[in-house]
Amino acid sequence: MKALNKITIKKSDVENTLFCYLRVSSKKQADENYSLEVQATKGKAIAKRLKMKYFELNEGGTSSVSRSSETLFTQIESLIEQGKIKHLWYLDRSRWSRNLREDLRLRDLFIQYQVTVYEGEFGKVRRFNTSEDELFDTIETLFKEQDKKRRSDRSRLGKIHVSKKYGASKSVSLGGVLYGFKN
Repeated sequence: MKALNKITIKKSDVENTLFCYLRVSSKKQADENYSLEVQATKGKAIAKRLKMKYFELNEGGTSSVSRSSETLFTQIESLIEQGKIKHLWYLDRSRWSRNLREDLRLRDLFIQYQVTVYEGEFGKVRRFNTSEDELFDTIETLFKEQDKKRRSDRSRLGKIHVSKKYGASKSVSLGGVLYGFKN
């Protein structure tokens, strides 16, 4: 992982650089690289459209649930506080934050340090200018969080079904770490 706190970016470049955060949920997805490649392609296209320099912040296959203080994500927060990031893009809010609480904390950071946040394949700007903007933004985050939970539940149910139907002949991981073992 690139030590971002040591990057040198000219003050004049801060305003014309789009920092693009890429992440998938697992090492397997990262190894397949397809989703990360798609995210990078979209980020580059948006940077080009905005006439900005593209700067990739690739966290690879890191579950947002298991973030530690050593992740690229936490370094990004530090760079925002240092005024080194003024424009940030990510493909989907579910790739960016874990839940409403974390997203609200980050939103406060964006507002305080005047960071323009772009999201999605077309780089829609997240708006925080009015109380209505903040309300709609919060609702969108809640819907994304609920959708993520629903997909996780469906995946778990499918795995349980397979394990019941096929028994030991077709083992299925339901996620998590077994006591005494590493995944």
